[in-house]
Amino acid sequence: MSSLREFIDGVFQHIIRKNSNGYNSEVLTCGDSKSVFEEFWPFILYLDHNNFDGDFQWTAKGAAADILFRPHLACHQVEGFQVTCAFPDWDAVRPHQVEPRNHGYIASLERAELKRSGAVFLGGDIGKGEPSKPSSISPEQYFGAWRSSICNAISSKSKNRRYHGEEFILIVSACRIRFDLLTLNVDEFLMEIAEFVKFQLGGSCFRSIKIIDTSRRDVVWKLV
Repeated sequence: MSSLREFIDGVFQHIIRKNSNGYNSEVLTCGDSKSVFEEFWPFILYLDHNNFDGDFQWTAKGAAADILFRPHLACHQVEGFQVTCAFPDWDAVRPHQVEPRNHGYIASLERAELKRSGAVFLGGDIGKGEPSKPSSISPEQYFGAWRSSICNAISSKSKNRRYHGEEFILIVSACRIRFDLLTLNVDEFLMEIAEFVKFQLGGSCFRSIKIIDTSRRDVVWKLV
């Protein structure tokens, strides 16, 4: 295992060296940097939120746990973490779409346009090879798009039998979710997610589920 803080410093210095403009849109789409921002960054925010420090191991691709972590506290054993990303599922709240697209695919189109042109309209009104268009999105659509996305992310991980019996912590990375739900009742939103896990999935194989907004250090919601 390696020292967490030393590794963090090394990773971000490496990214800055590779990208002369610092944290630009290219950082979010280039190979190893993409893994850092979508997998490791949510884990860092979770630890910062809880004031944890310790030793960790970023496991090989295909391992049951994405990250193993041992806190610098007496009697604490190694914890296993799974990290998954959730993006607003715009097609779930727009029935006019002929074939609903995966929310991660929509996000990848938005990232590609951001890299290409330096700006992008969010909201899912974008196609492969087509520029994004501005969208009018109601608070109810924001609520439904995030609910669908997070439920699908938790369901996909929970149904994988590799995680059963491991008692891992599941981190769901949801960038901008707090901003998108700013005018809505967050407690009601989390209650609907919790009811989905309890009644439709029949519970979770994970010891705990955390929803983390990677655009804000102070937003970490504990689901179970």
